[in-house]
This record gives sequence, structure tokens and C-alpha cells, in this order.
Amino acid sequence: MTDMPVVPGFAGSELLSPDQSLDSYVNGLVWHFPRELQVDDTFLRWDRRPKPDVLVRPSAKMLEDFVRLADAPRERILRYAEEWGPLWLCEHGLHWRLCGPGCYPRTDPDSGQWWSWDCEYLEHWRKLAAEARAVLKIARALNSGEPGDVEDWKVIHGQGERIQRLFTPLDEGQWISEWTEKAHEARQAGDDLELLEQLDEQLAAEERASEGYLSPDEAYRWEREAGAATVDIHRRLLALVLEGWLARTGVQPAMYADGDRLSVRLDGYGLFGALAIQLLFNVCRTDGLAVCTSCGTPYVPSPKPRADRNAYCRECGRRAAIRDAAARYRRNRRR
Repeated sequence: MTDMPVVPGFAGSELLSPDQSLDSYVNGLVWHFPRELQVDDTFLRWDRRPKPDVLVRPSAKMLEDFVRLADAPRERILRYAEEWGPLWLCEHGLHWRLCGPGCYPRTDPDSGQWWSWDCEYLEHWRKLAAEARAVLKIARALNSGEPGDVEDWKVIHGQGERIQRLFTPLDEGQWISEWTEKAHEARQAGDDLELLEQLDEQLAAEERASEGYLSPDEAYRWEREAGAATVDIHRRLLALVLEGWLARTGVQPAMYADGDRLSVRLDGYGLFGALAIQLLFNVCRTDGLAVCTSCGTPYVPSPKPRADRNAYCRECGRRAAIRDAAARYRRNRRR
């Protein structure tokens, strides 16, 4: 956390500086921190009154620590929130700004000492952390020239929407398609229904024969069956996943006065938006990511591990390496 007057900004290409750690990309986001947080078996709770003169801003290890919350007990989620604050999720698991007025934060004067408190489900935290972890693991596989693991794809919700987006880009609906144009010409010429059906079959056959054609009949298998999708298909699907993260976290460019010039920063919904930005930049530079051999969590190694050796995150570390080495030794002795 930093004192409120200190809010340094980064302009334009500084967001993509090659010497930045993958997990410490910075942006224009800062957010308030609650006076107090508590946790029980179901909810993370916090006092909506902010701490005076205190703002939080993104920092190193924020995303790496977040993805570890996928299977975390409540105490670990609380410790994370005590450093970074809440996500401000409504009961639907979305940021409250994306839902209707019923999800807006409200005070309740009749709640006694809890009049200023809000809460969010711990399970929503775990699901988002699991999804972010799956995104990083898929990106790591794609960067190595392999499709993503279907078990990771299953964690990411919204498969149907991604398939629809892939076959119908957002700006396609405003244009007249080739089929519509030819059908219109046929009607104007007085052609009957049979000729229109023949035209439809002809255009469909031409589309199937075109380079790069994707069959919608096979689309449901791409994220559910191993070997059903190419690396290129998974890369396009992952891009749509990231677009979804940016949309539901309010991430967008914002202009700021920076001395005698204007600078561009990425803005968003507090911690949730900052996590989406870090996820975006991590995926775009997955050559710097490694996946822990012990716990399976993506992390930023320093130095980069050798390809012929197991990699271990900072939490598993030397203890896991020694344990695995001992297990390999015992297996070799039994041969």
C-alpha cells in the first residue's frame, strides 16, 4: 500500500517494457483499502469505509499469489485480501457494476455495527483463481506449440459464447453477407424456392472447401476432447477468454495528464481489473512462465529453469525438489 499522494503513472510503451517482470506489469489503477476484513466459512467480509489516505496499486506477485487461491482455505484468502483488498463481487460472481441495481453495494442503517459492511462468496474467489490458473497453463502449452489441456479448458466457463464469437465476429452482423446478396438477386430475378436452396448448397460447399474452414459441427469438441483442436484454434479461443476477462473487469484505455503531456493507462475495476491486466500481459509473454512440477501452478521463474530439469515455484521450492529426487532414486534402485 502507498500513501494517497503517491500515484506514479506509466505512459504508453512503458507497459510493455522488456525488462519488466512478467508478474509486475503496472498500470493506472489504484484503489481504496477497507478499514477491516473478516472471513467465515462462506464469505469474505469487509468494512466499506476506506482507510484514510491509503491507496493500493498493483505490484509483483499479485497474480501469482491469486492463482494459488483456487484450492485455498479461507485463512489464505483472507491474508491475500488483507494485502490487496476485496474483488467487489456481487452474489452472481460478477463485479457489481456489471449487474443491475439490486447488486449495487448498499448500507443498512438497521444492521447495528455491521451497517457499513459488505461480503462476497469465497467460492467465487476460488473459481476465478482456478480460471486464471487454467488460462496461464493453456497459454504455456500454446507457447510450447501444444494445444491446451482439456482439463484446463473445462475450468473456464463460457464455451458456447466463445464458439459463437469465433464463427460470428462482433462486426459481422452489420454487413450484408454474400449469401444474402445472392439470395436478394435471385428473388429480384423471380427465382423460385428450389433455386434458392440450390444457391444455399452451392455457397455452403464453397465455404467448406475454402482454406482455413472450421466446421461448427465439431466446435463443441475443441475444449472437451484431447486432439480435437489445433494449436491455432486454441489460441483463438484463448484470445476470446482474455477479451471476456477484460470486459467483465472494466479494463479499458484511459487518458491522464502526465506533466506537460497526455499518457495512456489501462483502467479497470480495482483489484479485479488489475488481475485481468496482469493476466493479459502474462499470456502475451508466456515464454517467461514456468509450471511448477510439484503443485502445477504457473509462476515467474528467476532465473529461467533449464528445459531438461524440473521447475519448482517459490512455495514448493527446494523441499519439493529433494522429495522428487529421492522418489526418482528409489524408482531407479528398484529397476
